[in-house]
Amino acid sequence: MTVAEVLQRLVHEGDALLKAGRFAEGEARARGVLARQPRHAGGQYLLGLSALMQQRHADALAYFDGALRTDRVNPQLHFMAALCQAGLDRVEDAIASYRRALQYRPEFLEARANLGYLLECAGRTEEAAGDDEILQILGRMVKQRQESARAFEEGGRPELAAQERSEVAIL
Repeated sequence: MTVAEVLQRLVHEGDALLKAGRFAEGEARARGVLARQPRHAGGQYLLGLSALMQQRHADALAYFDGALRTDRVNPQLHFMAALCQAGLDRVEDAIASYRRALQYRPEFLEARANLGYLLECAGRTEEAAGDDEILQILGRMVKQRQESARAFEEGGRPELAAQERSEVAIL
């Protein structure tokens, strides 16, 4: 197993532990990653996630910022930073971070919804995405998944086609 595979496995295990509420164990996995590779975005992300889940917004933001120094174009990291900034009442910073998340992943509906909420709270309703824009994004997402399902069927991968169709049903 390569070093990258070991680190990825530790990140995956740490994520599962954090989601199970086992913060000390999840953080131990993250620290194991960072001991091997101090700037590893996944290790920083896990520590940020743990801190955020424990309502330690300032600590979480420091970890997400560290991960962003390594992985600037990751929309999930910008989203998580925005959550922390909003929790710290840094509304303008949160708005900017949500916008960066959307720059890298325009169909990121949760980021779009959170951005709209912050803009409305700040009295900037004209900047918030309307229902029409959200419906257009959902339409594009459905079309992409339908095309993927068709390609998977033609490629002899019916299980992947079924997964794409189940995502269409959710959308």
